[in-house]
Amino acid sequence: MLAHSACFPPGSRHHGAGRLARLPGMTSALMSSAAIARSGMGAALAGLGAQGHNLANAATDGFRRQQVQSATQDGGGVATTLTRAAQPGAALETDVVGLLQSKNAFLANLAVFRASDAALGSLLDATG
Repeated sequence: MLAHSACFPPGSRHHGAGRLARLPGMTSALMSSAAIARSGMGAALAGLGAQGHNLANAATDGFRRQQVQSATQDGGGVATTLTRAAQPGAALETDVVGLLQSKNAFLANLAVFRASDAALGSLLDATG
């Protein structure tokens, strides 16, 4: 999970809950999309960690690769579980492609998170 300061970096528009109460439908949709994006970033980080671990230990005798299993959550978002491969051995191509996929997934979810934050800030600015 991201720390509060990571969710609202310096310069972002973070507004109080009192103003959010005046716009329940729109703000809940924007907050929901931000929460789903944050969940996606966490899943991508889990993938980056597993693939990096696998690449770093590829030459270790008897090493069994880490694998990240993802599942959708009710209400949106994704949950991840870290497992070990049944058989020892490296899969360098799989892990390098996985690194690229995880990086791109993180960046895509970060873009959604930032857009949600900006839209929520603009909406709240418009309501005064």
